[in-house]
Amino acid sequence: MHPFVFQSVKFSLRWENVAIIVAILTGLWLAQRRAAHKGQAYQDMILDLTIWLVVAGIAGARIWEMIFTWNQYVDHPWERLAFWNGGMSIQGSILGGLLAAVLFAWRRKVRVWELLDILAPPMLLGQAIGRVGCFLSGDAFGQPISTVPWLPSWIGVVYAPNSPAAAVFGRTPLVPAELFEMFLDLVIFAGLLWYKPRREVAGRTVLAYAACYSIARYLLEFLRADSLQFAGLKAAQLLSLAMIAVCAVLLAIRYRSPDINKTKAAG
Repeated sequence: MHPFVFQSVKFSLRWENVAIIVAILTGLWLAQRRAAHKGQAYQDMILDLTIWLVVAGIAGARIWEMIFTWNQYVDHPWERLAFWNGGMSIQGSILGGLLAAVLFAWRRKVRVWELLDILAPPMLLGQAIGRVGCFLSGDAFGQPISTVPWLPSWIGVVYAPNSPAAAVFGRTPLVPAELFEMFLDLVIFAGLLWYKPRREVAGRTVLAYAACYSIARYLLEFLRADSLQFAGLKAAQLLSLAMIAVCAVLLAIRYRSPDINKTKAAG
Protein backbone atom coordinates (compact mmCIF):
# COMPACT_ATOMS: atom_id res chain seq x y z
CA MET A 1 0.00 0.00 0.00
CA HIS A 2 1.07 3.56 -0.70
CA PRO A 3 -0.83 6.74 0.30
CA PHE A 4 -0.23 8.36 -3.10
CA VAL A 5 -1.41 7.33 -6.54
CA PHE A 6 1.50 9.40 -7.78
CA GLN A 7 3.67 12.08 -6.27
CA SER A 8 5.89 14.82 -7.69
CA VAL A 9 7.44 18.09 -6.58
CA LYS A 10 4.55 20.18 -7.93
CA PHE A 11 1.60 17.86 -7.54
CA SER A 12 0.56 14.70 -5.75
CA LEU A 13 -2.62 12.65 -5.78
CA ARG A 14 -3.67 10.65 -2.73
CA TRP A 15 -5.79 7.49 -2.85
CA GLU A 16 -8.09 9.20 -0.37
CA ASN A 17 -8.81 11.93 -2.92
CA VAL A 18 -9.48 9.36 -5.63
CA ALA A 19 -11.91 7.55 -3.32
CA ILE A 20 -13.77 10.82 -2.65
CA ILE A 21 -14.20 11.40 -6.40
CA VAL A 22 -15.44 7.84 -6.95
CA ALA A 23 -17.78 8.16 -3.95
CA ILE A 24 -19.29 11.39 -5.32
CA LEU A 25 -19.89 9.94 -8.79
CA THR A 26 -21.34 6.70 -7.41
CA GLY A 27 -23.55 8.57 -4.96
CA LEU A 28 -24.80 10.86 -7.73
CA TRP A 29 -25.71 7.87 -9.89
CA LEU A 30 -27.60 6.12 -7.10
CA ALA A 31 -29.34 9.31 -5.94
CA GLN A 32 -30.66 9.94 -9.45
CA ARG A 33 -31.99 6.39 -9.66
CA ARG A 34 -33.75 6.76 -6.31
CA ALA A 35 -35.07 10.20 -7.18
CA ALA A 36 -36.67 8.80 -10.33
CA HIS A 37 -39.08 6.85 -8.09
CA LYS A 38 -40.19 10.12 -6.47
CA GLY A 39 -40.91 12.03 -9.65
CA GLN A 40 -39.20 14.15 -12.27
CA ALA A 41 -39.04 17.19 -9.98
CA TYR A 42 -36.75 15.36 -7.54
CA GLN A 43 -34.65 13.83 -10.30
CA ASP A 44 -34.04 17.19 -11.98
CA MET A 45 -32.61 18.76 -8.82
CA ILE A 46 -30.16 16.01 -7.86
CA LEU A 47 -27.23 17.38 -9.86
CA ASP A 48 -27.62 20.86 -8.35
CA LEU A 49 -27.99 19.33 -4.90
CA THR A 50 -24.81 17.29 -5.39
CA ILE A 51 -22.79 20.50 -5.66
CA TRP A 52 -24.27 21.70 -2.37
CA LEU A 53 -23.51 18.36 -0.73
CA VAL A 54 -19.90 18.21 -1.93
CA VAL A 55 -19.11 21.74 -0.74
CA ALA A 56 -20.92 21.33 2.59
CA GLY A 57 -19.53 17.84 3.11
CA ILE A 58 -15.92 18.95 2.64
CA ALA A 59 -16.47 22.05 4.78
CA GLY A 60 -18.16 20.07 7.53
CA ALA A 61 -15.48 17.38 7.50
CA ARG A 62 -12.69 19.92 7.78
CA ILE A 63 -14.39 22.16 10.36
CA TRP A 64 -15.18 19.22 12.66
CA GLU A 65 -11.57 18.09 12.46
CA MET A 66 -10.22 21.60 13.13
CA ILE A 67 -12.39 22.07 16.21
CA PHE A 68 -10.31 19.43 17.96
CA THR A 69 -6.93 20.09 16.32
CA TRP A 70 -6.93 23.89 16.20
CA ASN A 71 -3.70 24.28 18.18
CA GLN A 72 -1.78 22.12 15.70
CA TYR A 73 -1.96 24.91 13.12
CA VAL A 74 -0.86 27.88 15.22
CA ASP A 75 2.40 28.26 13.29
CA HIS A 76 0.82 27.56 9.90
CA PRO A 77 -2.80 28.84 10.08
CA TRP A 78 -3.43 28.63 6.33
CA GLU A 79 -2.95 24.86 6.47
CA ARG A 80 -6.32 24.68 8.20
CA LEU A 81 -7.83 25.11 4.74
CA ALA A 82 -5.72 22.40 3.08
CA PHE A 83 -8.36 19.66 3.10
CA TRP A 84 -6.59 17.91 0.20
CA ASN A 85 -3.82 16.93 2.62
CA GLY A 86 -6.21 14.87 4.75
CA GLY A 87 -7.58 15.72 8.16
CA MET A 88 -11.24 15.11 7.28
CA SER A 89 -13.95 13.76 9.57
CA ILE A 90 -16.72 11.59 8.13
CA GLN A 91 -19.08 12.58 10.93
CA GLY A 92 -18.48 16.25 10.16
CA SER A 93 -19.10 15.53 6.49
CA ILE A 94 -22.40 13.82 7.30
CA LEU A 95 -23.59 16.74 9.42
CA GLY A 96 -22.55 19.24 6.78
CA GLY A 97 -24.24 17.27 4.02
CA LEU A 98 -27.51 16.81 5.91
CA LEU A 99 -27.64 20.51 6.81
CA ALA A 100 -27.03 21.45 3.18
CA ALA A 101 -29.81 19.10 2.03
CA VAL A 102 -32.26 20.66 4.52
CA LEU A 103 -31.41 24.18 3.32
CA PHE A 104 -31.65 23.06 -0.30
CA ALA A 105 -35.09 21.52 0.27
CA TRP A 106 -36.29 24.69 1.99
CA ARG A 107 -34.97 26.83 -0.88
CA ARG A 108 -36.54 24.62 -3.56
CA LYS A 109 -39.74 24.17 -1.54
CA VAL A 110 -39.69 20.37 -1.59
CA ARG A 111 -40.40 17.97 1.25
CA VAL A 112 -37.35 17.78 3.47
CA TRP A 113 -37.85 14.25 4.78
CA GLU A 114 -38.48 12.76 1.35
CA LEU A 115 -35.36 14.39 -0.04
CA LEU A 116 -33.27 13.13 2.88
CA ASP A 117 -34.65 9.62 2.38
CA ILE A 118 -33.46 9.69 -1.22
CA LEU A 119 -29.98 10.75 -0.16
CA ALA A 120 -29.37 8.42 2.80
CA PRO A 121 -28.30 5.21 0.96
CA PRO A 122 -26.09 7.07 -1.57
CA MET A 123 -24.36 8.89 1.29
CA LEU A 124 -23.72 5.61 3.09
CA LEU A 125 -22.36 3.96 -0.05
CA GLY A 126 -20.08 6.95 -0.51
CA GLN A 127 -18.82 6.53 3.05
CA ALA A 128 -17.94 2.89 2.37
CA ILE A 129 -15.97 3.85 -0.73
CA GLY A 130 -14.27 6.64 1.19
CA ARG A 131 -13.05 4.19 3.82
CA VAL A 132 -11.26 2.22 1.12
CA GLY A 133 -9.35 5.42 0.35
CA CYS A 134 -8.58 5.84 4.06
CA PHE A 135 -7.21 2.29 4.17
CA LEU A 136 -4.95 2.81 1.17
CA SER A 137 -3.76 6.14 2.60
CA GLY A 138 -3.12 4.73 6.08
CA ASP A 139 -5.62 7.07 7.69
CA ALA A 140 -8.38 6.33 10.26
CA PHE A 141 -6.26 3.41 11.46
CA GLY A 142 -6.81 1.04 14.34
CA GLN A 143 -4.87 0.01 17.41
CA PRO A 144 -1.97 -2.48 17.32
CA ILE A 145 -3.47 -5.89 16.62
CA SER A 146 -1.62 -7.27 19.66
CA THR A 147 -3.82 -5.14 21.96
CA VAL A 148 -7.04 -6.76 20.71
CA PRO A 149 -6.80 -10.42 21.79
CA TRP A 150 -10.12 -11.47 20.27
CA LEU A 151 -8.93 -10.63 16.75
CA PRO A 152 -6.61 -13.02 14.84
CA SER A 153 -3.12 -11.61 14.40
CA TRP A 154 -3.02 -12.36 10.67
CA ILE A 155 -5.48 -9.54 9.88
CA GLY A 156 -3.03 -6.94 11.20
CA VAL A 157 -1.89 -4.45 8.57
CA VAL A 158 1.53 -2.82 8.26
CA TYR A 159 1.03 0.56 6.57
CA ALA A 160 3.38 2.35 4.19
CA PRO A 161 6.28 4.25 5.82
CA ASN A 162 4.99 7.68 4.76
CA SER A 163 1.41 7.13 5.95
CA PRO A 164 -0.22 8.68 9.04
CA ALA A 165 -0.45 5.21 10.61
CA ALA A 166 3.26 4.54 10.17
CA ALA A 167 4.11 7.97 11.57
CA VAL A 168 2.56 6.85 14.87
CA PHE A 169 3.21 3.08 15.01
CA GLY A 170 5.97 2.45 12.47
CA ARG A 171 5.82 -1.13 11.16
CA THR A 172 3.61 -2.44 13.96
CA PRO A 173 0.65 -4.44 12.54
CA LEU A 174 -2.57 -2.54 13.19
CA VAL A 175 -6.28 -3.33 13.19
CA PRO A 176 -7.71 -2.41 9.75
CA ALA A 177 -10.46 -0.31 11.31
CA GLU A 178 -11.18 1.35 7.94
CA LEU A 179 -12.14 -1.98 6.37
CA PHE A 180 -14.29 -2.91 9.36
CA GLU A 181 -16.19 0.35 8.94
CA MET A 182 -16.50 -0.18 5.20
CA PHE A 183 -18.04 -3.61 5.82
CA LEU A 184 -20.52 -2.25 8.38
CA ASP A 185 -21.44 0.62 6.05
CA LEU A 186 -22.27 -1.88 3.31
CA VAL A 187 -24.33 -4.02 5.70
CA ILE A 188 -26.36 -0.98 6.78
CA PHE A 189 -26.65 0.13 3.16
CA ALA A 190 -28.08 -3.25 2.16
CA GLY A 191 -30.45 -3.18 5.11
CA LEU A 192 -31.81 0.24 4.15
CA LEU A 193 -32.56 -0.94 0.64
CA TRP A 194 -33.94 -4.34 1.64
CA TYR A 195 -36.11 -3.59 4.67
CA LYS A 196 -39.60 -2.33 3.83
CA PRO A 197 -41.81 -1.78 6.92
CA ARG A 198 -45.57 -2.30 6.62
CA ARG A 199 -46.09 1.34 7.51
CA GLU A 200 -43.62 3.66 5.82
CA VAL A 201 -43.20 7.28 6.84
CA ALA A 202 -41.10 10.02 5.34
CA GLY A 203 -37.84 10.33 7.24
CA ARG A 204 -37.62 6.70 8.29
CA THR A 205 -34.76 5.85 5.92
CA VAL A 206 -32.51 8.79 6.77
CA LEU A 207 -33.10 8.46 10.51
CA ALA A 208 -32.42 4.72 10.39
CA TYR A 209 -29.24 5.45 8.46
CA ALA A 210 -28.00 8.03 10.96
CA ALA A 211 -28.89 5.86 13.95
CA CYS A 212 -27.40 2.61 12.60
CA TYR A 213 -24.22 4.29 11.45
CA SER A 214 -23.85 6.00 14.82
CA ILE A 215 -24.16 2.65 16.61
CA ALA A 216 -21.53 1.13 14.33
CA ARG A 217 -19.21 4.10 14.73
CA TYR A 218 -19.56 4.08 18.52
CA LEU A 219 -18.46 0.44 18.63
CA LEU A 220 -15.67 0.88 16.08
CA GLU A 221 -14.12 3.67 18.13
CA PHE A 222 -12.97 1.04 20.64
CA LEU A 223 -10.64 -0.21 17.88
CA ARG A 224 -9.47 3.17 16.58
CA ALA A 225 -6.12 4.64 17.58
CA ASP A 226 -6.37 8.10 15.99
CA SER A 227 -9.61 9.35 17.53
CA LEU A 228 -10.27 13.03 18.15
CA GLN A 229 -10.55 13.79 21.87
CA PHE A 230 -12.87 16.08 23.82
CA ALA A 231 -12.44 16.48 27.58
CA GLY A 232 -10.59 13.16 27.68
CA LEU A 233 -13.34 11.31 25.81
CA LYS A 234 -13.60 10.24 22.19
CA ALA A 235 -15.48 12.92 20.28
CA ALA A 236 -16.86 10.41 17.77
CA GLN A 237 -18.48 8.35 20.52
CA LEU A 238 -20.03 11.41 22.14
CA LEU A 239 -21.48 12.54 18.83
CA SER A 240 -22.67 9.01 18.07
CA LEU A 241 -24.57 8.79 21.35
CA ALA A 242 -26.17 12.18 20.69
CA MET A 243 -27.16 11.13 17.17
CA ILE A 244 -28.68 7.85 18.37
CA ALA A 245 -30.80 9.70 20.93
CA VAL A 246 -31.94 12.38 18.46
CA CYS A 247 -32.80 9.82 15.78
CA ALA A 248 -34.79 7.68 18.22
CA VAL A 249 -36.85 10.69 19.30
CA LEU A 250 -37.44 11.87 15.73
CA LEU A 251 -38.43 8.37 14.58
CA ALA A 252 -40.99 8.17 17.38
CA ILE A 253 -42.35 11.58 16.39
CA ARG A 254 -42.52 10.67 12.70
CA TYR A 255 -44.45 7.45 13.36
CA ARG A 256 -46.92 9.33 15.53
CA SER A 257 -47.51 11.93 12.83
CA PRO A 258 -50.73 12.00 10.78
CA ASP A 259 -51.12 9.70 7.78
CA ILE A 260 -50.31 12.64 5.47
CA ASN A 261 -46.63 11.94 6.27
CA LYS A 262 -46.72 8.50 4.71
CA THR A 263 -44.58 8.07 1.63
CA LYS A 264 -43.67 5.39 -0.85
CA ALA A 265 -40.23 3.95 -0.31
CA ALA A 266 -37.65 4.99 -2.88
CA GLY A 267 -36.42 2.05 -4.89
